[in-house]
Amino acid sequence: MSSYTNAPMIAVTLDTYMASNYSPPYLQAVTAGNSIGDKVKWTHNPSELTVCMTSSKQDFPGSIDSCIKITSVEDLDVFAEGLLSRPLLMDAKLTLRLWRHEYQVNVFVYLNTSHPVIKSQILVALNQARNFLSEGQPFSIEINFNSVVAAWVDYCDKTKFRLSSYSGTGASIEITNAPLFDDCPGCGSDAGQGQTCLVGCCYCLFCPISCPIYLIYRQMIMASKKFYIQANVKHVVWINNSPVTADFVKLKFTRNFLSHTSVATGVKTFTGV
Repeated sequence: MSSYTNAPMIAVTLDTYMASNYSPPYLQAVTAGNSIGDKVKWTHNPSELTVCMTSSKQDFPGSIDSCIKITSVEDLDVFAEGLLSRPLLMDAKLTLRLWRHEYQVNVFVYLNTSHPVIKSQILVALNQARNFLSEGQPFSIEINFNSVVAAWVDYCDKTKFRLSSYSGTGASIEITNAPLFDDCPGCGSDAGQGQTCLVGCCYCLFCPISCPIYLIYRQMIMASKKFYIQANVKHVVWINNSPVTADFVKLKFTRNFLSHTSVATGVKTFTGV
């Protein structure tokens, strides 16, 4: 457990730097991929690590959905215990917008949910959900880590143009007691797929009609609150399941979005902040 308790509050790792020899604690590779950049499929013990993926879900068969259906206080207590008693691994897509152009990079976000700074903020969100449940109020609570990661990248990029901006998607969890949008024809019955329909990732013919209606329905009957987690973020590479802090890459306005240089250890090191 020491690897977890000694981990940064929020550790960000580029997806290309995740390999079987370079992975966070409690995560095991089930396919080949010993070199950085190799494609790997992963497995984990849910009692040691919570994995919640969106775009990388196919590589993490044990991933939970990012939208959690809660029907009772007991359900919420079980979810809270799991969320706060073990680390949380998520993926996120960081987007740089520069005039008419967009550049994207995928990262993994390792969250030390036992850290008092993060735990206290998550508890505020969970207590709000508890209040809504007690009142019998339909609700949606979002615990969002995207904004703090995007703000950190923005801070790291000392060379960015004034008209550029950063945003992040994927690293958030929604807790709701409302019906999930999981019956859209063409979107499949999986709740996670249904949720992606709402953000325009699905091209089902029924979505232009059904999605806006569903969103209006939710806004009319539900209490919605977003909690933007604030914490220190570090860029790390994982060596022998331990975090090694690395300076984040200096951003370049190229199609690759990121540039980097190799060092003798075989791990990448970065210039910049």
